[in-house]
Amino acid sequence: MEPSWEFPLRIGAQADLTRLESVLCDARFDQDTVCRILKISQMSDIGSVDLAEIDFGRVPEHFALFVRLFLFVERLPRLEVERVLDRGVLDSFLTVGLLRTGSVGGIEEYYTPVFFYPVAGFWIASDRHDSPDGSPFVPPPDIVFPAIFGGTLRFLRLIGKKPVQNALDLCSGSGIGAMVLSRTAGRAVSSDLTSRASQYAEFNSWLNRCVNVSVLQGDLYEAVREETFDRIVAHPPYMPNVRRLAIWRDGGETGEAVVRRIIEGLPAHLRPGGSSYILCTGLDTEEGLFEERARGWLGAAQGEFNVLFGFADERSPAQLALDLAKRGETWGPADIERLKRAFQEAGAKRIVYGVILLHRGAHGDRGPWTTRRRIALDTTEGSDFEWLLEWHGREGRPAFPEEIASCLPDLSPNLRVRVTHVVVDGSLVPGETLLETAQPFAQALKVDPWIAPLVAQFNGKRTPAEIYQGARTEGSIPQSFQLQDFVSLVAWLLERRCLDAQFP
Repeated sequence: MEPSWEFPLRIGAQADLTRLESVLCDARFDQDTVCRILKISQMSDIGSVDLAEIDFGRVPEHFALFVRLFLFVERLPRLEVERVLDRGVLDSFLTVGLLRTGSVGGIEEYYTPVFFYPVAGFWIASDRHDSPDGSPFVPPPDIVFPAIFGGTLRFLRLIGKKPVQNALDLCSGSGIGAMVLSRTAGRAVSSDLTSRASQYAEFNSWLNRCVNVSVLQGDLYEAVREETFDRIVAHPPYMPNVRRLAIWRDGGETGEAVVRRIIEGLPAHLRPGGSSYILCTGLDTEEGLFEERARGWLGAAQGEFNVLFGFADERSPAQLALDLAKRGETWGPADIERLKRAFQEAGAKRIVYGVILLHRGAHGDRGPWTTRRRIALDTTEGSDFEWLLEWHGREGRPAFPEEIASCLPDLSPNLRVRVTHVVVDGSLVPGETLLETAQPFAQALKVDPWIAPLVAQFNGKRTPAEIYQGARTEGSIPQSFQLQDFVSLVAWLLERRCLDAQFP
C-alpha cells in the first residue's frame, strides 16, 4: 500500500548518524533517564506528565530540549534551540527531517514533524497524532502507531529472547519488533503492509545501526515469499471493526481476520523447532477455546505444533459492544448492531486477550499439546514461555519421573500457601489448603492439609525421594500416597514455578 501522505524523514550520511548518536547519548535521552526525570514507571505513562511540575533547571539543557521538542512536540524559538545545539548537530537534525523550521507570528521556530522517543534501548520515530501547525488533524489509515504504548511494550517483553538464525516481525509498524529481534537473531526481517511503516522501519534501523535488519513491504508473508524462519512474531491489528478505519488497529468484524491468516501461514514459514509469538485477542466460541480453534487454522500440519495461550484478560461481546458504543464518533448504532450479529454468527462466548505461542516441534519432540495459562500482564516475559516449552519437552522423556525424584528443589518466592480455617465442634481447624502462584503463570492447586508441611521441607538440599521417605518413616502421610504421587505433585509445582530446581 502506497503512503497517503508525505513521509517526513530521510536517511542521512554517516557523519549525520555519528553526530545524532553522539548528541542523543550525551544528553542521556534514553528510556531510564526519561522515566526517572519525568517520574513515570514506563514510557506509556508519558501522557500523564505535567511539564509544569518538572524542574528542568536541574537536568542538562540538551535533555530538557529534546524532551520538549520530541516527547511533547513543542515548537521552540529558533534562538533558544540554537543556543543549546551547535550548527553541525542542527544541520544533521534538519537533514534527516527530525527537525524543521517555521514561523508563527513572525517568530522563527524549530519543531519536529514526528513523534521521537527512546524505548527498549532504541530511538524510535513514528507519526504524530496532531498537526505541527495546530490545524485540524484526521489520522490517515496508514498512520504509524507509537511504539511506547502499553500493548507494544508488553509485546516486546513477551517475545522469545533465545538466539536464533532468522526471525520475522509481521505487522511491524515502526520496526521496533524486528530491532528487538535483531539482538538475538543473525537476521531479522521487518515486514508491513504499508510503505509508510516500511519507511519508518528503514529510518529507525539506520538510526540505531541495526545492520542485520531487513525491511520489506507486503501483505503478511507476501514480502518474504518462500523464506522460513526460526522465530515469527506479530502484534497485529486485532480490534473488531465493521469498517477498516486504521490499518494498525482494525482486525475485521470479530478481530481475528489478520491473526488467523498469520497462523494459517505458519506451516509454510516456521521451521521445525521454531516458535511464533502473537499478542492479540481471540474468541472462545461454542466451537472451542481460542487456542483450540487456532490449532485448526494450521490445517494438515496441526499435528506438528504445540499451542500455548498466555491468557491475560477477557470481555464478553456485549461488554465490548457497549464500550465501543460509548465512543460515538466512529461507532454508530448500525455499526454496533452489525458487530453484535458478527459475534453471534461466530458463536462467540468470550473475547480473550493475551499471547498465543505456537511451537513447531523438532524431530523426536513430545507433542502435540494445547494448553492455556493465565499470565501476569506486566511481569510475565518471553523467557518464561521458553522455559515452559523446555519443560514440556522434558516431560516427554522416559527418565522424567526419575529426574524429578532426584532433583533438589527449593521454594520459589512466587509460592503462596493459602489456608482457610473453618469452625468444627467449636474449634477452628484447617478447611482448605491452596498452593498458589501469581507469576509468571497464575495457578492454584487444592491439596490436603498435610501436603503443605511436606512442601515446606524443600530447601535445595533434599530430593523429593528423600523427603517422601522421611515422611513415610514418620507416618505423616497416608499409606495410599505413593512416591509417584509425590513426584507428580512436585512436577506440577516446578512447572508452575512454585518450586525452583536446576536440571542438566
